[in-house]
Amino acid sequence: MDFFSAQDDARRRTRWLIFLFILAILALVVVTNLFIMLFAEYSTDYYVQGHTPTTFWEQFNWQRFAGIGFGVTSVILMGSFIRTLSLRGGGKTVAEMLGGRLVSGNPRNPLERRLLNIVEEIAIASGTPVPQVYVMEREEGINAFAAAARHGERSEGG
Repeated sequence: MDFFSAQDDARRRTRWLIFLFILAILALVVVTNLFIMLFAEYSTDYYVQGHTPTTFWEQFNWQRFAGIGFGVTSVILMGSFIRTLSLRGGGKTVAEMLGGRLVSGNPRNPLERRLLNIVEEIAIASGTPVPQVYVMEREEGINAFAAAARHGERSEGG
């Protein structure tokens, strides 16, 4: 698979994920409305004389549905916006959020020195600037990643 077909495949998967995200929001709106309708029905005082249980469609109200839907969607979008703002710091922010520790330019630990050498060699071979390198201390497996918002601004984790 060449780069361009991989890029097209990634775009298709991104569109699919966005569709699933919207579907999840709609499902959350419907489920929230159903729970509120059930709560409203069962919180009614059944011992009041003349009370008759209502059917689903008698209790359904489009204005309430839209209001609850707007509220649920607003909370989700606000959370997404806040997360997006927190990631604006780029690769450094992502590495630090994942518990990464910046590896200094001349580490004493031989494994960290080896990691820096490998990252420097890859950067030289690819003709790109050497990125900052972070180590995630508590991760036991292979934990390498590259994170950046723009070309030239990267952080490597390992």
